[in-house]
Amino acid sequence: KHRQALLRLGAVLDRQGDAASREVFERAIEAFPFDPEVNFNYGVFLFRVGDRDRALGYLTQASALASDSLFEPAHFALASFYAQTGDLESARRYLREVVLHTNSPESLQRAQTMLAGLE
Repeated sequence: KHRQALLRLGAVLDRQGDAASREVFERAIEAFPFDPEVNFNYGVFLFRVGDRDRALGYLTQASALASDSLFEPAHFALASFYAQTGDLESARRYLREVVLHTNSPESLQRAQTMLAGLE
């Protein structure tokens, strides 16, 4: 419950543009350093605020720890990260993983569309 409360609070503060959102996400990562959802949310937050180097570490950690429900979002986030930084081969690698492992027709279509856009 504490983990979800911190993630919800961080997201609400972030949407409101409140700088305290960083502190809330940092508290969550300190309390739950091996939780894939916490790593994912903090990584996405860091990416959005321009801290790409740190974002990559947290997104990679989320991907490595991910359960089925977080596998695809983590891989899509990493693919987007790498595409935006010009590392197209790494972006393709994460998208191919989604193509190989997804059971979702929507995720398959999204990954294939993104792959086509990287050609």
